[in-house]
Amino acid sequence: MQKLLRGHWGFQGYYVSDCGALIDIVFHHKLTRNPLKGAAMALNTGCDLECGALYRLLPLACLFGYVKKETLRNAVARLMMIRSELGMFDPDCAYNRIDPKENATAENEAFAVRVAEKGIVLLENDGTLPLKKNAQKILVTGYNAENEIAYLGNYFGEPSSYVKVFEAVREKNAQTQHVGGVLLWQRADPVQREAALQAARESDVILFCTGLDASIEGEAGGEAFANAGNLGKQGDRPDLELPQVQREFLDDLAALGKKLILLNFSGGCVNLKKYCDRANAILQCWYPGGKGGQAIANILFGEVSPSGKLPITFYNSVDDLPPFEDYSMENRTYKYFRGAVQYPFGYGLTYTDFRLENAQLDMQQERLTVTVHNTGAFDSDEVLQIYVTPPARDYRTPAKALVRVRRFHLKCDGSQTVEIPLPESVLYTIDGEGNKVYTKGEYCIRIEDGQSIDQVLTFRNGAEDRIVERCPI
Repeated sequence: MQKLLRGHWGFQGYYVSDCGALIDIVFHHKLTRNPLKGAAMALNTGCDLECGALYRLLPLACLFGYVKKETLRNAVARLMMIRSELGMFDPDCAYNRIDPKENATAENEAFAVRVAEKGIVLLENDGTLPLKKNAQKILVTGYNAENEIAYLGNYFGEPSSYVKVFEAVREKNAQTQHVGGVLLWQRADPVQREAALQAARESDVILFCTGLDASIEGEAGGEAFANAGNLGKQGDRPDLELPQVQREFLDDLAALGKKLILLNFSGGCVNLKKYCDRANAILQCWYPGGKGGQAIANILFGEVSPSGKLPITFYNSVDDLPPFEDYSMENRTYKYFRGAVQYPFGYGLTYTDFRLENAQLDMQQERLTVTVHNTGAFDSDEVLQIYVTPPARDYRTPAKALVRVRRFHLKCDGSQTVEIPLPESVLYTIDGEGNKVYTKGEYCIRIEDGQSIDQVLTFRNGAEDRIVERCPI
C-alpha cells in the first residue's frame, strides 16, 4: 500500500477497510493479541479509514507510542482533503440538497425495472415464451415467489415497496393464482405442498420460483440468518444443487406434463442440467430488486426481449473445480477452465435471432468493424462480446479473455454497423514474472453474442516478444 501504490504508482487517495476487517488482525489473523497494536499496525501500513470499531483505540495507541501523531495527522489530512474536493464543506454543496424521497421517484423505480430486465438471462426456451396475456391458467409457486430476500440479495437498502412475481403476472393474466408449495430448504407442510400440486394439475402453465437467497449464499449468510440450513457459516455452498426439497417438488411438477417455466433466483451458479429438457423455459433472475417481479413479467409476456448474458460460468459440479483454498487460476473462470460446462460465460438467449455480417479487423487502425442484423420477429438488445486468445507460451495464458462489450438495440429486420476500438493493449498478457508483455505469434479475435454469433478472426504479430511494462514488485 505504501511502497507500491503510493510510492511507485503515485496514489493520492485514501484507503478504507472492509467492514469489520481490521478486528481480524487481532482475533482471526492473530498478528497481535493487543487491540491497540492491531489498530496501530493497520494505520502504519496505510489504512486511513476503518469501517468498524478498532480505530476508536487510536488515541490510546498513540499515547502508548504504537503509532506516531504525524501518521495519524497524515491520514486525517487525506480524508479531509477528499471530502473537501467533493464539496462536502461548501455551503452550496449539491449533495446536501438531495432529498431522500428521490431514492424512490417514479423515474428511478422505472429505471430499476429496466436494469433488471437487461440483467435477467434466458437459459432455455422451447418456444413456450413469450406467453400471451389472458390466454391461460397460470400457477405461481415456489418459496422465492414471495421471499423478499430473494429479490434483494446480499447488501441492500429497503425498497419503498415491492412488485413480486405473482402480483406482476396477475396484472397481465387474470387467471393467475399463487400457492407456495415448498419452503426454501426446510420441509413444508404436506397439506400446503399437496395444495400446490393440485393447483398445478388445474393450470396450463406453472411458474416455479426456484433458487437460493442470502441465507444460503450471502457473505456470512449462515451467521446473519442463524445458519439457515447452510452448511458453511460464511455463506459458502458445499455444492451447486438446488435445495433437496425444491428438487423433489420440481420432479413432481415436471411429472404433471404441464408447461413448466423455472424462474431461478440466485447470485451464483445452480445446477439445472437435470431440468433443461424437462422445463419448457428457464430464466436466471438473479436477485432482481424490489420491482424485480415487474421485470420478470415483462419478459415472460414478451413486452421486452431478454438480453442478459451470464457474467459467470455455470459449472456442472464443484468436483470440476480446484479446492477453494487453491489461489492459482488453474482451471478457474472462463479464462482457464478446460472442462464441459452447463452454460458458458457470456451465454444468454433472446426472443429473436442475430446474424453477423461483414466483420473487418484492422489492427493497424486498431479497430474492428462489424454489422449485425436482427433477422427475427422481436425488437431486442444485442450484446456483442469480443474475446482475445493470445499465442501459447510456457506460462499460463488465457484460453480467451473478454476485452470489449457493446450493447445496442435493434428493431426486427434492422441492422447496425458497429466500430469497436481495439488498441494494441488488448493483446497484452502477463508473463511468469508478472511483466506485461506483447508476444510474437497469432492472436485469435473472437466475436460472440452468447447465442448465435461466433466468428473468429486472426491477427499475427511478427515482431519479437516485447516487455511493455516490468512488474514493479
